[in-house]
Amino acid sequence: PGIQSIAYGAVRPEPDPQGVPMIGATEIIEGDVIDTVPRRIAPRVADRHPRTRLEEGDLLVVLVGRVGETAVAAQRHAGWNVARSVAVIRCTPQARAEGVDVWLRWWLKTPHSRRYLQASSTNSEHVTLPLLALRRLPVWLSSEGAVRTRHLRTITLAERRLALNARIARCATELADVHFTRAFH
Repeated sequence: PGIQSIAYGAVRPEPDPQGVPMIGATEIIEGDVIDTVPRRIAPRVADRHPRTRLEEGDLLVVLVGRVGETAVAAQRHAGWNVARSVAVIRCTPQARAEGVDVWLRWWLKTPHSRRYLQASSTNSEHVTLPLLALRRLPVWLSSEGAVRTRHLRTITLAERRLALNARIARCATELADVHFTRAFH
C-alpha cells in the first residue's frame, strides 16, 4: 500500500549528447546521485519508459551490482530517466505525506532487507535483483500513526547527524591537507 509504481529504466539506452540525462547504478553511491557529467539518452528511448521519468522524491534502488543501494531523486533530476540497472519506486502523494518513502529507504538498509535482497538476487555475470523480488520485499510498517511519526522523526534526526558527520570528516580532511601543504612546501 502506498506504492504508485515500481519499474526499471531503459534496457537499450542510445547515447545522445543532447538527449535526456540518465542515472545508472554507477551514479548511485552511498545514498547520493553523483551526476556531475550525466550520460544522456535519445528522447525517443526515454519516452518509451514513462514510468521511470523521474519526479522529485522518487526512490532509486540499484538492481545490478550493489543490489539494494538507494538514493532519492532531487528536484534537479525531475524529467531525467534511469538505466535498466536502477528501479524507480514512486509512492502515492498520501504515502509521501505519511513518510512511507523515508521509511522504505531506511527499511532497505536493514539487515533483514539486505539478507532478503541478497538471497533473491541471481549471481550470473553481475549480481542482479529481479524487479519481482523487489516488489515482494516484506516491509514492516507500523500502522499506528504516533509510533510511525516517532520512528520517522528518529530516522530523520539520524540521517541529519550522518550527513553532518560526513561533512565534518570532509572538512577535517581538507583542513589537514591545507595544513600539511603549508607545512611541507
